[in-house]
Amino acid sequence: NLQGKETSNNAKILGNIGKLYLSMAQKVQGVQRTQLLERAREALFDSLDIRQKIHGNNHKETITAKILIASYYQSQSKLKDAASTLMECLSSAQTNYGKE
Repeated sequence: NLQGKETSNNAKILGNIGKLYLSMAQKVQGVQRTQLLERAREALFDSLDIRQKIHGNNHKETITAKILIASYYQSQSKLKDAASTLMECLSSAQTNYGKE
């Protein structure tokens, strides 16, 4: 159980778990898909929360976590949320790391 242990390593682990659940959810349907997507959501948002607490909103690790959240939204057919999240990531990356 990683709750209460807000470290960069745990955020990375949670992000990887979330990606795995998203990948698994693509291969199934029905209740099993719904359950996997819920687990993915929990892991990805926990990862993002930890990264924001440690690094703030504009750090590259936080931006990466937000990109995974956009993937989650896309898997739910929430395309406006996915696009909005990706635009936020692009803006943060350009502001902090340049437009190149």
